[in-house]
Amino acid sequence: HVSSIKSVAAAPDGKLLLTAGEDKTIKLWDMDSGKEIRTFTTDCHFVTTPRAVAFHKDGRSAFAYCAGNNKQLVHRWDVATGRLMRTYDVATEEAALSPDGRYILGKDKDGSFGSKALVDIETGKVETEFPSCSSKHAAFSPNGKYFAVSLRANLVTYGVGAKNILWETEQLKNASPHKGEITALAFSPDSRHIATSGKDDTIKIWHAQTGAPIGTITENARRIHAVTYSTDGKYILSGGYSGIIYIYDAISGKLVREIAVGDIIESMTMTGNGKYIVAGGKDKVTGGAAHLYDFHSGKLLRDFQGDDKRVLLCAFTGNGLYAVWADNHGSLSVLDMKTGHYRFHSLGKYFYPRDMVISTDDTHVFIGDSVNNVVQQWNIGDGKKIRDIQCPGGDFKSMAVSPDGRYLLTCSTSILTLRDAGTGEKIKEYDGRFDDTGKGTYSKVLFSRDGDRIIATGTYRKKNHFGTFDVKSGKLLQSREIEALDGYIDLTPDGKNIISGNKLTYNHPYALKVYDSVTLSEIRKISRTGEQFKTGTLAISPDNARVATNGPGFSIVLWDLAAGKEVKRLRGHLSHINNLAFSADGRFLLSGSSDNTVRLWNLRNGGSVAYLNRGEKWAMFTDDGYFDGSDDAGEMINLAKGRYVYAIDQFAVRYNRPDIIYDRIEYAGREVSGHYYHRYLKRLNRSGINESDISADLQAPHVIITRSTIRGKQAFLSCSFRDTLYDLQAFNVYVNDVPLYGAQGRRLEGRQALREFTVELSHGMNKIEVTCFNKKGVESPRALTTAVYNGDVRGDLYFLGFGVSEYKDSALNLKYADKDTKDLADVFSHMKSGYRNVFIKTHLNAEVTVENVRKAKDFLKNAKVDDTFVLFIAGHGVHDTDREATYYYLTHNADKNRLKETCAPFELIEGLLQGIGPRNKLFLMDTCESGEIDDAVQEKYYAAAGSRGLRARTARALTIAPRSGEKRQVRRYLFQKNRYIYNDLMRRFGAIVFSSSKGGEFSYESDHIQNGYFTREIINALTSRKADKNNDGKVST
Repeated sequence: HVSSIKSVAAAPDGKLLLTAGEDKTIKLWDMDSGKEIRTFTTDCHFVTTPRAVAFHKDGRSAFAYCAGNNKQLVHRWDVATGRLMRTYDVATEEAALSPDGRYILGKDKDGSFGSKALVDIETGKVETEFPSCSSKHAAFSPNGKYFAVSLRANLVTYGVGAKNILWETEQLKNASPHKGEITALAFSPDSRHIATSGKDDTIKIWHAQTGAPIGTITENARRIHAVTYSTDGKYILSGGYSGIIYIYDAISGKLVREIAVGDIIESMTMTGNGKYIVAGGKDKVTGGAAHLYDFHSGKLLRDFQGDDKRVLLCAFTGNGLYAVWADNHGSLSVLDMKTGHYRFHSLGKYFYPRDMVISTDDTHVFIGDSVNNVVQQWNIGDGKKIRDIQCPGGDFKSMAVSPDGRYLLTCSTSILTLRDAGTGEKIKEYDGRFDDTGKGTYSKVLFSRDGDRIIATGTYRKKNHFGTFDVKSGKLLQSREIEALDGYIDLTPDGKNIISGNKLTYNHPYALKVYDSVTLSEIRKISRTGEQFKTGTLAISPDNARVATNGPGFSIVLWDLAAGKEVKRLRGHLSHINNLAFSADGRFLLSGSSDNTVRLWNLRNGGSVAYLNRGEKWAMFTDDGYFDGSDDAGEMINLAKGRYVYAIDQFAVRYNRPDIIYDRIEYAGREVSGHYYHRYLKRLNRSGINESDISADLQAPHVIITRSTIRGKQAFLSCSFRDTLYDLQAFNVYVNDVPLYGAQGRRLEGRQALREFTVELSHGMNKIEVTCFNKKGVESPRALTTAVYNGDVRGDLYFLGFGVSEYKDSALNLKYADKDTKDLADVFSHMKSGYRNVFIKTHLNAEVTVENVRKAKDFLKNAKVDDTFVLFIAGHGVHDTDREATYYYLTHNADKNRLKETCAPFELIEGLLQGIGPRNKLFLMDTCESGEIDDAVQEKYYAAAGSRGLRARTARALTIAPRSGEKRQVRRYLFQKNRYIYNDLMRRFGAIVFSSSKGGEFSYESDHIQNGYFTREIINALTSRKADKNNDGKVST
């Protein structure tokens, strides 16, 4: 939720949680994991805000009361599917359900707000009517005999069977009702008492049958928003503005204890047979959150919260190369449409984007901030900020770039400023007026297509206005008063018309208006069909044929501009649509939403992919589960089916398919998707899984550690493996993320298996995880146990190094790669004081062959679990031109045109780290991937390095020739090695890896230091005290 949670409800079995937020969303959560399962939606979400939620007694359906714009509705959804089952018209601000699950409290037959009725939830028919019952809060007693409602300070209780009022506080003698509005009410579990809280800072307890006052609590009763009873009825709980749950003795009213939540508490419920409390409200950081607490200890057990990020602005560059968007967290995101590469840049913690425009040459983006009233200018290609441009004149509102690209027009509340787009310098200010008698305020500006006029919207004398001004003189050319407009306008690409949306009210009959851009005369209206909604944002297609607007139920509506009709709806977002943009060729639509995502839509087939980010972490996903992103994308998204939610990592073998996403949405190109498809096939091969065996079922196996016994340095484990639908394939055991049974694990047969095994413990804490895969490639949740061994252990150190400076092809020669290997070996050889033994082995120059790499594993045949292994390689590294883009370490006799036959594939290097004794493994790589850099960029790198006395650890001769008849293409997508698709799902070797450069970068060496710079820094870290931050004489990774 991006704003306060107003209501929470736990399912009868305690496994699910419902939350309702002021962001107009209702969410379903898994109670055990805290993960979101789904968001419930309706086409009324732009009209109403959810105020209260409840589960049916069988837990199969969920209810939410929603109000707004003179509507009061209760929606009912199927919990397992998210399907909207029914909508009820009601007149209470609580989703009040009878305990037997048969009735909901609603309006009478004629819809009068002056009476109530019990409505059958299956048929929607009114069963029983009650007079004089307009209310604010409502609840049924647990025994089903009464229901209570509140209206301002009056509490009214009805007998369900008697069909009349039992009592009301305003009519009772000596009742001492609340002196302010009742803010919450709750029945005791035995139905004997009712607790109410009020704005008079009191909690009152009433006898449910007679209305007799039982007691009043005043201690810490200020600004209460939520009241409930404990499951056993012994305690009354309250929460509110203080952010503290107060627990009172229900008989004496004395404060028993407090639980500090920190957030403003809006709603509470008990679950787990009274063991737990769920409190929901306004989180100071994320907007809305719910929290699970142990009732007796007050310990926080789990949070239910997402991210309050809202994507506010989005745009395409005119050349179609990039999609750009900005959010309320001050993040600027750039998506390369040709390679799928995603980049993140920080605009500043307190930067709130208000408007964004792209320069006409597509090289820069201008982003305006309404908090600091500044415009930032960024280079889109290299992601560097160019400058800040201060915008005086009140709050920053809008800006525009002139069609010739020379000028930037910025709009603040009271000033329009024309600037040089290249430097940001002010050229002139306009004393813009919407008539000759007084100055107005501005909200939106545009340039006419010829660049001679400024089109502005704003207010003058509390009326909304259009105005056009001459750019050179600033003279007002045309002005007219308009209705219901709040700055959401755009100019058609042909420059002839202005399209405006209706933002301020729901019930205007039109969705869009069309104006003449010169005369400002209204040409026509485009009316809504059916549901009410605000057209708060819009975009116009490049061919002037279509307009995209936000629509009901968080949808996007595509309109035929000529016909004035809706032609299509796009659904996928789960919250408000804030901004829309067409690509220059009209193929794609970009939409920014308050659901934390931007979506890229293929308008040919209606498919979409959603992007979200949290700082450097990012993910993209489709509605049917395919995903990719940064290597930690699995932390951001989950898979849900029915009432259950799964970590997406478990199903990554099937669903981590960027190739499918790119092919479906038709961007990034066939070469890119083809590469990722071969990465997928390679992963299957390494995992021992056939593609034909993969299933779409969200069916995961399970592992239970049934016994764990520690005896000295050994842990004895017994495990149960089970899958209810598919045969098991293999299991593996990981100790501190290092696999015991290699990449493939040990085989399992059938759908159930028991295994016993022994784990040798390392010194210190041992995190032991057991996992298994079924035949469909789905991984189980990992069963976890820990063991500590503090015995006296002193391991050995193994250093294995490969360094090539002298190649058979002398054009590839380097100067210090072999020396780097010798120097590092010397450093490690002097570490005997920290280890029992130190073993060193190096292969230099002509000794670095594929065969020697393959045999090098024999060096480690006697190594043990407490030993440490360091692997180092220095020299050239390069990708082949095959579809897999296989990465090779160039051995001494490398032939750049016969890489497969003469060089060591990276998998062979990785293999040295697999299936060996040591669990402490460090892999150091002083190589680069220079073969994937543009020739022109390479020359710049060489020149820059030479001017500083540096030498790039590469060679011009290293460029790999394309296959016959093909043109050499730089594969920039290979620079994205931190993507999830490259993750080792089987966690194959558990080593820590440090590399000297990323894709598209050089590694450097120098005569001054007589080493590679990466190697020199490693040596400095190991031989000086700079890296020993805690001064314990050890350097750890």
